[in-house]
Amino acid sequence: MLDGQEHLVKTGISRSLLGQAVQCCAKGQGAEADKRLGYIVGSAARLLEGTMDKQATQQWLTLAFHAFLDTEKGKKLTEKAQTDALDIDDVCEIHDSLVAADPRLRNPLGIPALFDVINVAAAQDLVNALQGRHLSRQNIPDSSLLTPPNDAFIASRLIHDAEPLDTFLTKAFLPPDVSLAQAKQAAVRVKSAAAGSGAQPDELAADHALLARINDPVNLRSGKQALIDTLRHSGLDGLFSSLLARLTLGEASDLGPDNMLVIPGEDARHKVISIDVTGFRYDREKDTPANSREPLRHGWGDVIQHPARAPQVLLDASVMSSRYAKGLDGVHAMVIEAIREALAGQATPEVEMVKQWYAALDVDSATSSLRSLGDQLKDMSDAGWMPDAALVNQVLARNSSFLSNVVEKARK
Repeated sequence: MLDGQEHLVKTGISRSLLGQAVQCCAKGQGAEADKRLGYIVGSAARLLEGTMDKQATQQWLTLAFHAFLDTEKGKKLTEKAQTDALDIDDVCEIHDSLVAADPRLRNPLGIPALFDVINVAAAQDLVNALQGRHLSRQNIPDSSLLTPPNDAFIASRLIHDAEPLDTFLTKAFLPPDVSLAQAKQAAVRVKSAAAGSGAQPDELAADHALLARINDPVNLRSGKQALIDTLRHSGLDGLFSSLLARLTLGEASDLGPDNMLVIPGEDARHKVISIDVTGFRYDREKDTPANSREPLRHGWGDVIQHPARAPQVLLDASVMSSRYAKGLDGVHAMVIEAIREALAGQATPEVEMVKQWYAALDVDSATSSLRSLGDQLKDMSDAGWMPDAALVNQVLARNSSFLSNVVEKARK
């Protein structure tokens, strides 16, 4: 509880990836573990903009990690990971142990771990200022930086009356007694069985039957119409502005309904709440042309300059991620069609609103939260995992430049 309200306390993705790597090794999936370690190194390289040796860092981290698994602490956590999820204390212990074993990892691990929480707090603060245009005050989420002795976490206030947006968008396509998570799990099992996994025949038959029922064209059409009717009757205010805000802040896979909530507003219209904004990740201003492996990936520059293109750009698979309905491609396609038919008219006005909001933004004032977060962390300089202050300032400057570019383009 913080300020009398219930919050979820969590660490960032980089430390979570350390825990996931242990869980992979507990299952005998060493290559998958190394892949997750590579994600951490990639995050550090992105934040430090090419000033570190990725290949050498990957080698140091891989060696230190697998050596840690052979220690008493490592064996204990590996055993725990076989039956239970690792918690915040566990992943922090992994982080501390790796840096203690190889001090060269202090900056490559510390920078992404630190900015996982700084960037979430700062980016959510920015997005909340924008969300105040369509949300009542009590429904605006927060992400506060917590700094217990020698550590940093994020505390996100829980909004109990809200419904996950992915559930809201997909429930018309699912049987009443089947959740979205259950449908996705069925799709995963069917895919795994096709790849040769040893699934139970009875369970697999039930999964095939469920997916056939969901993907039946009649069901997809009726689900689409039900969603259209709901959207036309009660709206979904803030969907397009939320997508664009997350896109301008550089999100990719987290840019979709599984990081948003929906709640009825005082005017009886549904309102989108954007949560867990990671922020300041990838430069997604320009389109990335299609190639032999990847389709065209839209950036935000074109839609900021031409708001009328909002439905085409923001509902494209390269922007609104389909991860929320992974394995249920037919459902995702119908959701997009329903949104286009019911809500296309609100896309351009919401984009124009975001553009005007950015254009009026005072960058120095907007980035003050970044600077204040940096100031909060000065008392943690004795923490063994904390990266060099000069590198912290370098990334803070990068983030300010990141935001300045969006504001500059919105003013054109």
